Amino acid sequence: MKQLAASISVGPHRAQQHSQSAGTVGPSQLGLDLKGVYGQMVVKICATVSLLAFGAVFLFVAACGEAAPSSATGQTGIGNVNCSTDAGPATGLTKFGATIGAWNATHVRDAQYLSWGPLLPDGERTYPTVRCSTDGRVIVIQVHMNPPVAAATAVGLALAELPADVKMVYDVTQAQCRNLQYQSQALASEMGADNPDGIADIQLESPLPSAGLGLTFQPDSVETAHIDLLDAYSVKPTGC
Repeated sequence: MKQLAASISVGPHRAQQHSQSAGTVGPSQLGLDLKGVYGQMVVKICATVSLLAFGAVFLFVAACGEAAPSSATGQTGIGNVNCSTDAGPATGLTKFGATIGAWNATHVRDAQYLSWGPLLPDGERTYPTVRCSTDGRVIVIQVHMNPPVAAATAVGLALAELPADVKMVYDVTQAQCRNLQYQSQALASEMGADNPDGIADIQLESPLPSAGLGLTFQPDSVETAHIDLLDAYSVKPTGC
């Protein structure tokens, strides 16, 4: 399968820009993913969701488009590309901010898709999406949790992907998500020009409802933690 999805516009801040390996569509593309990277206002609504709410999907597809990048973006000039599958020395950072070589040396990759980590009960990998800068740094991680967990647990799992020296910059809860920003000297030192402020943004999302397209953040049920460096230091997002 080349493409299962139609693109639709959503909220003013983040949107889907997740590519999989050539000629295939990964498991994470079989549903609605509301998180994106670097201000491109596109998500992919797939066949499984369209069966649940075909009328709503049809209306949104008619209004499909892309919005201009947010003025509050962080490191937008470093690229956002598919990561290499080559392993390298497992030195320095091995999680968020790592070289993709160090990431691959310490994470098992799916044989068919650009997804990593153990398989979860719903058939998805723990890291269904990982994106890199053009110079090969891991700058986007999607952490999938199944079954869903409480927000406090989700934050702990997300923080486990960051260096131990992180300090919180802000923590805000919106109608559809919860956003946290952390800062780390270790990230700044190792990532250099890719992340001079050493920031790490975390966005928590609850599962998509069983019917319809409405999404409300539920603190007792978090399924996804997106980690990236989209937002500039101390700039709080105004949408999900």
